[in-house]
Amino acid sequence: MNRQRGLVLGITSVMNSMACMARDPCFSYLHSGRPPFGARLPVSTKSQRQLAARAKIVSQARDRGQEGTGRRDIRVFVGGQQLLHGSTVNFESSQSHYLDKVMRVMEGSHVKVFNGCDGEWWCRMDHFDKKGARGTVTEQRHTFSAGSDVWLLFAPVKGDATEAIVQKATELGRTIVKSIKHERLQSIAVEASEQCERLDVPDLVPLQPLNKLLLNWPSDRKLVVCDETRVGERGTWDTLRALQGEARFAMLVGPEGGWSDDELSGFAEHQAVKIGLGPRILRADTAAIAALTLFQACLGDWK
Repeated sequence: MNRQRGLVLGITSVMNSMACMARDPCFSYLHSGRPPFGARLPVSTKSQRQLAARAKIVSQARDRGQEGTGRRDIRVFVGGQQLLHGSTVNFESSQSHYLDKVMRVMEGSHVKVFNGCDGEWWCRMDHFDKKGARGTVTEQRHTFSAGSDVWLLFAPVKGDATEAIVQKATELGRTIVKSIKHERLQSIAVEASEQCERLDVPDLVPLQPLNKLLLNWPSDRKLVVCDETRVGERGTWDTLRALQGEARFAMLVGPEGGWSDDELSGFAEHQAVKIGLGPRILRADTAAIAALTLFQACLGDWK
């Protein structure tokens, strides 16, 4: 009898709890998938912070008379178009898709644009469509200033290493690359320039034989050759510092197997300076980035 009474009390307790839960808006929402009319559901702390931040942005934009718009930290390269106050900028379809669908830039918002010669400007986005987008230049953000005048010359490398060299060398500030020129590499250089706040996009020059390259070598450009036979030698920094009187440079990185004796002797005819890159043998793609980094720290715009 006691066992039956306990069972009845237990069932009654569960039914009372379920009745309370059914009256709870949160339980009703979870059970039916629809919130009851007028119910205020709990919001997580993270969601509250996100909503508060969004409300603050909208409030600030409303104060500026630009509700839902503003200046976005997005840079777009618009080569071949003149940038002046009030001029029109036409964006390609791929750029329009990126701004509209990926970054969700709204009409009336401002993005940064640069063309490699007129500096960096704010551009107000006026119109989006399937064929492209259109904007108006409103204010100059930075005047144009060229970086260090240095070429990066390297032998062909395997796989995706060429793309990595182009990307990292663009971020490090080189002005020209003697490499295999094709659309994919040029796109990588543009994207890297947009990301790293450069005001120009480096040139990519088609691959050519070393002897032809040296035959037409400009006399006012100092050639610096990375020579793996000098691995472990000290004094690389002092060697580069001694070139401070020069204005134009080229860093030359050889193939995986190193330079031949004839190639090394041919560099002497052009008064080339030979340097080592530390105590270890580096892969060609690593050597290219290391050489440019060393140059920028010693002679370039890092000093």
